Amino acid sequence: TGPAGPTAGVGATGPAGPTGGVGATGPAGLSGPVSVGTNVGVTALTGAYPNLASLALGAGHWLVWGDLSISNGATVVTAGYMQAVVGPVSGSISGAYCFTNTPWYPATGTIYSDKPIPAFELTLAAPTTIYLNGYASTTSGTPTAQTGSNLFAMPLTA
Repeated sequence: TGPAGPTAGVGATGPAGPTGGVGATGPAGLSGPVSVGTNVGVTALTGAYPNLASLALGAGHWLVWGDLSISNGATVVTAGYMQAVVGPVSGSISGAYCFTNTPWYPATGTIYSDKPIPAFELTLAAPTTIYLNGYASTTSGTPTAQTGSNLFAMPLTA
């Protein structure tokens, strides 16, 4: 076999390929100040789901989150669970946008426990007041929601 021959020149450029499709729309962006709900004060969490906070929102797309702050006070409260419900009805789980159920293990003495309500997107066709309703289940004692229980929201852009 003999030596390799000389390298040939570069050929002409081929035709352009097809144009790609449009990419997916990116996530919504935050577009404004945080709105803070109105807390109703220290509230016993026994019986039905009492209203703990409310927040009036305009029509549009919102990022909503919150916090359920509870205490056993000076009484001994046995282990149980606490629930936070965000929805359009005060004192109810009806029509809930978000529902959380969290184990609660208080100890002897006054214990405060904060449970975050995870952020979720909410689209409203008309101005709506949303409510934070709470509940705690125990076999003894009377847990109470504290003034730290509240709702927060920020408008989102498309």
